[in-house]
Amino acid sequence: MINGKKVLSVVMARRGSVGLFGKSYRPLMGVPSFMWSVFASTNSELVDLTITTCSCPIVKEKWEEYHEGNKCEKSKFIDRPEELNGKLVKNEAVLLHTLKVSQEKYNFDPDILITLQSTSPIRYDNLLDKCLKTFMENDADSLLTTDSHFPFGWKKINNSLYSNEVECPNNYYLNRPMRQVL
Repeated sequence: MINGKKVLSVVMARRGSVGLFGKSYRPLMGVPSFMWSVFASTNSELVDLTITTCSCPIVKEKWEEYHEGNKCEKSKFIDRPEELNGKLVKNEAVLLHTLKVSQEKYNFDPDILITLQSTSPIRYDNLLDKCLKTFMENDADSLLTTDSHFPFGWKKINNSLYSNEVECPNNYYLNRPMRQVL
């Protein structure tokens, strides 16, 4: 919790990777890659609940292995419905489903929602807490961490929205292309 606001972190893993089979659960330093995102989230002092969402039985099995004997109340797993598993399913649809489950199953209605990609396992120490503090200090409505080479960076110049130096319509974020179809 930060400034009285409840924080939900969602780790999205997906079965059926287009680029690299099983990339969500492939080991990185002996740990399934998605678990690094779970660790970053559950180690945060400000995140109240972490939900991993996936329809892959291998990811679920790996999640259960790491939580066996370690009853971390801050970490839950939900089975993602098959209709939210395709390569063209947008993250927003998965987040809405996870939010609904969070409210209905865990009676947890967050004020702040964090999305952690399972295939971006490397985060600096305390990155989530630093981001949450920056988010609150700037009274922001969203915050995005990215790499300078990532194709979906945005910035505002003279009240116009730009993505990689190209002017975009103001609703670009609603209609952005999926990386898998680029």
